[in-house]
Amino acid sequence: MLWGRFLPAFRSVVSIPAGLAKMNPRRFGTFTAVGTVGFYAATGGLVYYGRQRSLFESAVAVAAGSPGITAVAVLVLVGGAVLVRSRN
Repeated sequence: MLWGRFLPAFRSVVSIPAGLAKMNPRRFGTFTAVGTVGFYAATGGLVYYGRQRSLFESAVAVAAGSPGITAVAVLVLVGGAVLVRSRN
């Protein structure tokens, strides 16, 4: 539910499976609020920094300046991929 709010194609239809699964309305509202705020914060950050310099340039600067953050991001991405594959 939460991650569906971050994917533009699923933003409008993610409510259907939640309703079919009879998801608690309070939990649905919480996930919707967190996902929506996170999506718009990420979009706003991309637009703001993208107007100052290219996204690739910004990513390289963060990766070079903060190797710890880069390592954590890579571990999270790899861990997420492994978790998704193990569930299938």
